[in-house]
Amino acid sequence: MYRLVQICCVLFVLLFSSLISSETVYASETPEAHSSLLSNSDSIKQGHDIFVGVQMKLPKGWETFWRTPGEVGYGAKFSWEGSQNLKQAEVWWPWPMRIKSNDFIANVYKNEVMFPIKIVPIDPTKTLTLNLKLDYLLCNPTACVPQQTQLGLILPPGDAALSPNAKLIDKAIEAIPKSGNTDNLAIHDVAVTHQDDASANLKVNVRSAEDLKDAQLFIEGADGLLFNVPKLTQIDKNQGYYTIQVKKNAASESDQTLALLLKQPFQLTLVNNQHAISLSKQVNDSQALSKLNGTNQTEPVTDEQNDSYWLGTIVLFAFLGGLILNLMPCVFPILSLKILTLHSFKNKRMHGVFYTLGVLVFFFIIALVTLLLQNLGSQVGWGFQMQSPFVLILLIFLFALITLNLFGFFDIPFSLSTNLRWQKTHELLYAFGTGVLAAVVTTPCSAPFMATAVGVAISQGSWVAFLIFLSLGFGFALPYLFLCMLPNNKVILPKPGAWMEKLKQFLGFPMLLSVIWLLWVAGFQMSHDSVMMLLVSLCFLLLFFWFLSTVRHGALRWIALLVSFALVMYPLYWINQELTQKHQHIQTYEYSSEKLDDLLKNHQKVFVYATAAWCITCKFNEKIAIDTNEVHSFFNKEQIIVIKADWTNKNDAILKYLQQFDRAGVPLYVYYPKSGNPVVLPQILTPSTIIDQINKNP
Repeated sequence: MYRLVQICCVLFVLLFSSLISSETVYASETPEAHSSLLSNSDSIKQGHDIFVGVQMKLPKGWETFWRTPGEVGYGAKFSWEGSQNLKQAEVWWPWPMRIKSNDFIANVYKNEVMFPIKIVPIDPTKTLTLNLKLDYLLCNPTACVPQQTQLGLILPPGDAALSPNAKLIDKAIEAIPKSGNTDNLAIHDVAVTHQDDASANLKVNVRSAEDLKDAQLFIEGADGLLFNVPKLTQIDKNQGYYTIQVKKNAASESDQTLALLLKQPFQLTLVNNQHAISLSKQVNDSQALSKLNGTNQTEPVTDEQNDSYWLGTIVLFAFLGGLILNLMPCVFPILSLKILTLHSFKNKRMHGVFYTLGVLVFFFIIALVTLLLQNLGSQVGWGFQMQSPFVLILLIFLFALITLNLFGFFDIPFSLSTNLRWQKTHELLYAFGTGVLAAVVTTPCSAPFMATAVGVAISQGSWVAFLIFLSLGFGFALPYLFLCMLPNNKVILPKPGAWMEKLKQFLGFPMLLSVIWLLWVAGFQMSHDSVMMLLVSLCFLLLFFWFLSTVRHGALRWIALLVSFALVMYPLYWINQELTQKHQHIQTYEYSSEKLDDLLKNHQKVFVYATAAWCITCKFNEKIAIDTNEVHSFFNKEQIIVIKADWTNKNDAILKYLQQFDRAGVPLYVYYPKSGNPVVLPQILTPSTIIDQINKNP
């Protein structure tokens, strides 16, 4: 709860940084944990267990981290280099407390912590000399400071009498989770309940003699795994299960999430009301194992039978998804009009075949492009092209043109020639083109069964992906093809008449709703100004077709059309400029004293920010201030060179740079004007803070 208050304070400062000046940690104010190396006895003796304890008393408001820190920070590191007569030193970790914010999860210790350490000497008859170098990280809401402490202890051989610190160490040992299940707490099993390419869900069944509502589960696993906070579902007061989403770390080299999960057991720590247990568990779910190994352990079937059944099911899902696509609001109007105008075509069967061919060609191209992009390293899925603002704009204009056509602003004439042979060829090309068009407008839509089928297609690659996409396309084309193939479809189809024009106009409304929906989607990819310019362009498109229908002859017609077309294109040009600028990233240089000196000698403006992956404040500042379009545009405009001093790993050069400004840790933000002294910016940043500080010191 106190951590939540701290995080709220940080957010408050972020919002009102113009009114609040942040505190600065100088070398003279460096926070340090008061660390001591204590022993439970004054001497060592054959047959007696030796325990020492590292006691850390933390400054108020500061925290240090557990062995598995969470999303930020790192746990204490114990180095015994220089010790004499030491065979083994086993560190026992007390259970931590979990802190959560909107952006970060961390497992920490506050106020005071004692690490019991079991010591095994090489020879108990000789003096044991312990030299401990302790590296740890201290963090508060505004800064993180790495610390290093050297501790020592000498224990001669003797009768191993208890020392005055024995009770402290015994108490610390009591705070260590018990190994294995106890009468108070139990962890029964671990199962995989869901798995796909990106993530998996774990289910951990637990039991407690006391109410589980405040229990906490900490999970550790193979390198390269990221765990969300476990969520408890209580079956009753004393029984329940945790659900944990597991994601593969981007840095992991493993191709299979489940293979990585089962690579080694999980270490599970369950804490409830001052009782804790810790034990190792491995996935024991047979279905999860069958998914991993590609076999079914409960049925005596061959791999070939499994593969055939699996592929047949996925192809069926794709086919059903294609059928249902015809009912989507962005597709149904087009399909309805094609059905109503089917009577006007002479060779209806060939018309249906070419329509289907157009659909299948489009879906084949989508499959091909998807696989090519995947082979180039891109993560794509159904409708991936919708992630591009430029493709989205094209679809908006396509849907707008279809809407205007349905409302009668312009017509697409079918018969453009009296030549029968040419007209027949044109009919088939028209059918093929409308098949492609109908398939194109499906891309913003989705339907039941599609997600599973397309997801499998993308993950499988090769011919399986093409088969699934073509099944989807065939399912989409089948209703119209079926009508075209009926020998007496005139009986089924309604007779043409004036009502068709009314229906055509009515079908324009779902298409108009589709345009509005796409504009709403565009609002998530573009700025409000860009969406407004897009609306202006659509308005001028309406003006273009109004001129086309009202000004029939003469030079005035062409002038009006050219002017309105230019008015349509200018907002699109403006949007293109804005989007291009939006996706430009400022060049950042790695810190080196030589690079900085060279830039300053050449009278360059320089902005240096010292950061680290484990620094919470640093990541907040980068997210809301430094890595924003507003600041990047300002840096480009002012020709400011940006240097990043990444202190995630130990770097003496960066440490010396921090010490130049009497800083003990990150973050540090320094602006160097062309002339004059460097300007140190506050530790809490907003875009306006950066811009205002630099403008004051040009």
